[in-house]
Amino acid sequence: MDDSYAIRLAKTKLRDAYNKGDVNGVLSVFGDGYSDMSAGLASFYGAEARAVLRHRLKRLFAQYDAQLAVTIISISIQAPWPLTGAGIGSR
Repeated sequence: MDDSYAIRLAKTKLRDAYNKGDVNGVLSVFGDGYSDMSAGLASFYGAEARAVLRHRLKRLFAQYDAQLAVTIISISIQAPWPLTGAGIGSR
């Protein structure tokens, strides 16, 4: 699978899981090295970042019928990059 396809596939998995309110599906797109540096909030890294995102998504999906629309205008692969999650980086 080439990198551009893997990125588009991850985008589709993220969108579909988000629109279904599927917390585990959303989290499956993020690799183990995920870092949460949300503006105005404390930063979290690795397993702690995933736990915080899980909590935020559960709360969001419980309170709202959240929908996500993602538009990718262009993908340009600049160099090999060790991406993980959703099949990205696993060859």
